[in-house]
Amino acid sequence: MAEKYKNNLLGIISAVIASFLVVLMGAIGKKLGGELSPFVVVFLYSLFSFIAFLPVLAKRGGAQIRSQVPGLQALRAFVFALALVMWFWALPKIALADMTAIGYSSSLFTLVGAILFLGEASKLWRWTVLAVGVAGMLVILKPGFSEVSFAMVVIIAVSAAMALARLINKVVTRRDNPIGLVFWHGALTTIYTLPTAIIYWQSPTNEQWIWLILLGALGAIQQLFSAWSIKYADFGIIEPANFLKLVWAAGLGFAIFGEIPSITTIIGGIVIVGSVIYVAKRERRDARDLVLPTPL
Repeated sequence: MAEKYKNNLLGIISAVIASFLVVLMGAIGKKLGGELSPFVVVFLYSLFSFIAFLPVLAKRGGAQIRSQVPGLQALRAFVFALALVMWFWALPKIALADMTAIGYSSSLFTLVGAILFLGEASKLWRWTVLAVGVAGMLVILKPGFSEVSFAMVVIIAVSAAMALARLINKVVTRRDNPIGLVFWHGALTTIYTLPTAIIYWQSPTNEQWIWLILLGALGAIQQLFSAWSIKYADFGIIEPANFLKLVWAAGLGFAIFGEIPSITTIIGGIVIVGSVIYVAKRERRDARDLVLPTPL
């Protein structure tokens, strides 16, 4: 059971890092999405993400990219590519904090899907922690949901697609190495998005090329941490870590756009961080209780 707790902890840490990288990529994508076609951005993001990953592949060896479930790899990459196009289209049309908040519906889609289709344990305390995380999110965004734009609807669709991709990820990582998953993700999404990029091609400026290369590198790293988090822990354990995205969004909003977090953001952030810490401590306690002898 000590090994299970270690894996859960690794899963949580990986999920926290992945959540930060997603928000950082969102900030860059928000800038690029307003200047270039989303089809061009997604293609170049996928291409540079794939190229950035090649040194890792060279170091680990090509044998790790062999897939036992190539059909699922192809399906997962297609769903993710579709979600990326919608995401980059919507980013310039919606506030970063609103995008992050609406994106949390992906956690609900993922958790429900994992219980219904993957047979993960449906524990009351996991649902409770998720509910607490949602409460923290609502505290932060209480003054913002007066109207629902089409961009918000698109982000909900992105969340559903991302949840489906993550559920497929879980199945894939049971058979394939995470290194292979990231390799096929980069290769296939690049192939899928090439035709539309050619049709809607716009030549990036020198500055945009730099941002696109950085975006691709961050994407490769984020995919690795996301794959590791799913491999090591159940969705019910790692999903609360995704609520930290709002904390990252508030921090980046201040650092990049000069947005000062409100008191509700601070209070909600404390609630969210508390829920993540509780998950880690609860899993450690459960693992300890399982290995201790039952008193007579």
